[in-house]
Amino acid sequence: MRLEPINALGASFTTPDTYDIVDSLLYLDDDRYVYPVGHHIGLRHPAHTKAQFINMADNVTQITCMRLSPNKRVLLVASLCAPPT
Repeated sequence: MRLEPINALGASFTTPDTYDIVDSLLYLDDDRYVYPVGHHIGLRHPAHTKAQFINMADNVTQITCMRLSPNKRVLLVASLCAPPT
């Protein structure tokens, strides 16, 4: 059995060992937006009850920055990764 999130909310707080997330809520259009949730990216349409999630690589520990291209077709995500073991 594999569990997948159906909804998530998140917040970023600044402490000595964490980072603020730059542009943590980006609007794709009037009805859809993307946001970081842990080491995933959430995609939400307010009219729907479920969010969609983009899973990042297993070694991603934290998303630190997101940028959307001017034409809103490309999402750039910067992250911190765990060192290789």
